[in-house]
Amino acid sequence: FFCLFASSLSLLTNQHKKRMGNFDPETEGQLKDAFQAGSQGQMSVTWQGLGAVMRYLGQNPGQSELQSMISDHGNGSTMDQGAFMNMMGRRLKTADGEEELIEAFRVFDKDGKGEIASGELRHLLTNLGERLDQEQVNSMMKEIIPGAAGNLKYEPFIRYVMNQ
Repeated sequence: FFCLFASSLSLLTNQHKKRMGNFDPETEGQLKDAFQAGSQGQMSVTWQGLGAVMRYLGQNPGQSELQSMISDHGNGSTMDQGAFMNMMGRRLKTADGEEELIEAFRVFDKDGKGEIASGELRHLLTNLGERLDQEQVNSMMKEIIPGAAGNLKYEPFIRYVMNQ
């Protein structure tokens, strides 16, 4: 149901997410330059080389995260430029999606506290975008808001949902 939830909320915005690997020319150039710098002109990188690439881009993932990136998106021990570009497309898409959802929630955050009332959330999920039925909403509300009567701090929740 988290997928339905994320899908429903994303329809509240008018922006569209970037398609995986469909970068503007500047971003594509920066990613290719970073890969070339980190790979020292080689066709692929190990996790250590990927670390150099990511640092070139201003990120600092740890060894286990780098090894996970290689195993998830590379061929097990290395990653070529095409796999790197696809991985970065997914990473950027997730970041864009998180920001879109946060902006959508802000529209309904009347007090600007980073929270949305459970009743308001229930209304949004059953009436806007890809509508959920009452059973789906009840199930979800039990998991995300204990007692289903409080407020939801939406930024941490969105980050959790988008990283599942």
